[in-house]
Amino acid sequence: MSKIKVILLILLISTFIGISVNLNKIKFANATTLKKIEYVNDINVVGEFESLNKTQIKLSYPIIVKEIYVNENEYINQGQAIFSIDIDKMQSVLNGNITSEVANQLSGINIAEVNDNKILSYIADDTIYSPVNGIITEHNLYEGAVILKNNNIVTLSDTDTLYAKFSLSQQDFGKVKVGDTVIIKSAAFPEKIYYGEISDKNAVVRKQVSVTGTNVVIDVFAEIKNPDDNITEGLQLSGKITADKNEVKNMLEHRYINQDSGGEFVFVLKNGSAEKTYVTCGVENTDYTEILTHFGNDTIFLDGNLKSGDRVIIANE
Repeated sequence: MSKIKVILLILLISTFIGISVNLNKIKFANATTLKKIEYVNDINVVGEFESLNKTQIKLSYPIIVKEIYVNENEYINQGQAIFSIDIDKMQSVLNGNITSEVANQLSGINIAEVNDNKILSYIADDTIYSPVNGIITEHNLYEGAVILKNNNIVTLSDTDTLYAKFSLSQQDFGKVKVGDTVIIKSAAFPEKIYYGEISDKNAVVRKQVSVTGTNVVIDVFAEIKNPDDNITEGLQLSGKITADKNEVKNMLEHRYINQDSGGEFVFVLKNGSAEKTYVTCGVENTDYTEILTHFGNDTIFLDGNLKSGDRVIIANE
C-alpha cells in the first residue's frame, strides 16, 4: 500500500473516531411545551357530622340518680323519660343517714350543697323527661351518681339540622365563601351522596399541632341539605368543595420537573443544549403541575438523563 493510501486511511479512521466521541457527548431527550389546562378549584376535606343545635339538661338542685332509661347515641322523642331520681337516698342524706355507698359517692363533694331541706320540695316528679327530640350525644349518668346543681346531665343534639364540620388551612379558607356547595360522603355509607352548603355560622379559628409544627386552621360548617336517618352526629365524612370557577393555568407534566437541595427545577432547550432553570410551582392535578415562573409560549422543556450544558437531540416517544 502506498504512503498516500495509508495516510488517507488514517485520516478516515480519525474522522470516524471523532464523530463517535462527539456522539457520546450528545443526549437524547423527550420534549414538551407548557399546556394551557383548565384547573378545577376543588378542595378535598375530611371531618364529621355535627349538630349545632344542642340542648343541655341541667337542674337547679343536686340529685342522686336512680334508674337510667336511655343510652348514649340513642334518638329520643320530646317527653320521653331519661332517668329517675332516687328520692329515698336523697331523703336519707337529708336526714343524715348516709350509707357507706352514698358516702363514697359524696367523697370530695360539699355535703352542704346536697343537704338542703328545700330540695325535695323542688322535685315535682321523680322522673326527668326530654324537652326536645334529638340524639343523646353526651350524658353523665350512672345509677347512684350524685349530680350537683347546674351541672350538665344530658346533651341532646337536633338531628333535623345537621352540619358537616371540617378544617381548612388559611389559604383554602380564603378560597371559599358562604353558599359554596360541598359534595359529601359518609364513611359509614359511602354509596350515598349528601350535599352541604357553606354556612357563616360558628367558623372557629384554632391552632393545630402536627409533626411539622403548629398551624392555624379554621373549622368550617356546611349545612346538610338532604339529611336522612343514616347520618348522625359523630360519623366521619369526606367531601369536595368547588370553591371558584375553573381557571386556565400554565401546566407542565410532572416528569419534566426535578428537585434538588436548591428547589424545583426544569431543563429547557437553549441553543441546542439543556439549561437547568429553577422554577416556582403552584397547584397540581393527577398529571400536571402549575408553573408560576414566566416562560415564553415556545419554550421547550426537556426530560431525560441530563445535566446542564448537555447537547440534546429531541427523541420524543
